[in-house]
Amino acid sequence: SIGSDKYLHLLACQAIAYIVSKIAATFMNSGWALLSGIFVASVIGVSKELLDWRQTGNKFSWEDICADLGGAIIGAVMIL
Repeated sequence: SIGSDKYLHLLACQAIAYIVSKIAATFMNSGWALLSGIFVASVIGVSKELLDWRQTGNKFSWEDICADLGGAIIGAVMIL
C-alpha cells in the first residue's frame, strides 16, 4: 500500500508544477512551460529529500522522489 506521505508528496509537487507551468505559459510556449513546471517541482522535491537525509532519524526516500516526479508531471500537464 502507498502511505499517505507519498500522496502528500504527489499533491505538493502537482500544485507547484501547475502554478509554475501556468505562469510560465504566459511567457513561453506550452512545451517549455511544461518542462519548467516539472523542473521546478522536481528540484523542490529532491531538495526536501536532501534536507530529510541530513536530519537525525530521517532518510532519503526514492519512493518520495518518484511521487514528487509523478505529481510534477501531472501538475504540468494540467495546463494543457
